[in-house]
Amino acid sequence: MTRFERWTVWVGIAAVVGSGVAYGILRYLLATTDEWGVASHPLEPVALKLHVLSAPLFVFALGLIAVRHIVDHLRQGVWPGRRSGLAAVASVLPMIGSGYALQVVTDERWLLVLAWVHGVTGAVFALGAVAHVVAMRLYCRPAAAARANTAERSRSSTFATPPQARVDTSWYVTTRSSSNSAMPGS
Repeated sequence: MTRFERWTVWVGIAAVVGSGVAYGILRYLLATTDEWGVASHPLEPVALKLHVLSAPLFVFALGLIAVRHIVDHLRQGVWPGRRSGLAAVASVLPMIGSGYALQVVTDERWLLVLAWVHGVTGAVFALGAVAHVVAMRLYCRPAAAARANTAERSRSSTFATPPQARVDTSWYVTTRSSSNSAMPGS
């Protein structure tokens, strides 16, 4: 992913998850009961508006990385982060669909069902996204260290590697042909 894609995705996720969690806390944990019934927290409408307004940025960010990141990695069989990424991706459609349906459905029973679907799939998405980042950071650090070691060894080597023999040695090591008698130890 490019830096712009990464920033767009994480700003979108932070905005939608943060406002969703804030709305849930204000709606379900900080509601009070008075003589007139259940009274909502005064900031609840603000949190809901922020959540609804941040959702298009989130959907745009997902669309931005759908082909070059999600689909390409599925096609290429990239395994690091696959389970956490699939958990996040699998929850996206029901989360987005239930979120939009909550805005237009008026039947109380359906609103309750949609609210539960939206909350559960939102939580699965948030946990999947965090697990995806953690998995990739754990995977990428050893690979980056191996690439740095390889680059340092190749810079300090007496013999330059010809362009046709250059490979990404963080995945595997190639040997040069034995006809090169200038290699040390040959």
